[in-house]
Amino acid sequence: MDDHQRYADFWLNLNHGWDHMNYVHRFEEFWGKGSYPPERITLSKEDFDNLVEKLNEPPQFNESIARVLSHKAPWDDDYEQPTT
Repeated sequence: MDDHQRYADFWLNLNHGWDHMNYVHRFEEFWGKGSYPPERITLSKEDFDNLVEKLNEPPQFNESIARVLSHKAPWDDDYEQPTT
């Protein structure tokens, strides 16, 4: 390896530190000061299996959601304002 390779690695590492610092700043700007690093949530194997089981269940029918989804979108050409 020559000195030019080491020189590039040095500046790349410095810039990565800058990128990380900027990421932390943006993260805390959105979520609030002291929010980085984000909280880590861990589940036991049983709790994880229960969660996956719930996610794999088919959703229950909801009349109001079905009514909303049956209307045409406002940007469609034949859109009519739904009556309540």
